[in-house]
Amino acid sequence: MLIFLTVKKQLNKKYAFITLLMAILIFGLTPYIAIPYSDNWAFFLMSLYIFLLSTMYDKRQFHFNFISIICIGMDSALLYKIKPSTIIILIATIVVLFVIILNEGKQYLNLQNVKKQLLILLLFVMPFLLTISVCDYFADNNNLVKIEKNRSAGPLHFMAMGLHGDGGYWWDFNSKDESLSPKDRKDYEIMVIKEDIRDFRTLNNFADFLIKNNREILV
Repeated sequence: MLIFLTVKKQLNKKYAFITLLMAILIFGLTPYIAIPYSDNWAFFLMSLYIFLLSTMYDKRQFHFNFISIICIGMDSALLYKIKPSTIIILIATIVVLFVIILNEGKQYLNLQNVKKQLLILLLFVMPFLLTISVCDYFADNNNLVKIEKNRSAGPLHFMAMGLHGDGGYWWDFNSKDESLSPKDRKDYEIMVIKEDIRDFRTLNNFADFLIKNNREILV
């Protein structure tokens, strides 16, 4: 329903109904919804993320919706904690915003707009970090599951996998990464990320990769 509202707002009712029908087919005619897996929650949070993005800026009144920005920060944190590989959509959003600022140039680089951009960044970062902290606190202080932090995979691990191939699970990398010590693991992950970025060669290739993978995540 969130995707329906987003498509309706950005395009029209015709495409919104087509999107809703596709979602019903995915969840209604397959056992996908009955599988207790993180993808189900990630699909909902991803839909909410895109819906919030569509409400973040009001073109008619030329102002940002600060509540939507705060919610985007919280939603992004939950997405990362539930399914870290979805952080790629946040990277895609940052790249798109960066390209827009470069294209518009002076319009976004005057003092008034710089202040507004810093405020928007603060309204995103603070809820993001607070939500991450709350999730980590409950994970570390629960009586149900004992978490071994030395065996956990950090952001660099999932970033490396997300930037390789089709952005999915990478067996060889994961196996080698798990066999290393935490310090060596970090150095290895950074090396792999640098190699993956060099393989894109141009910014256009990187942008195409992000668009393709985000389309696959949503479909």
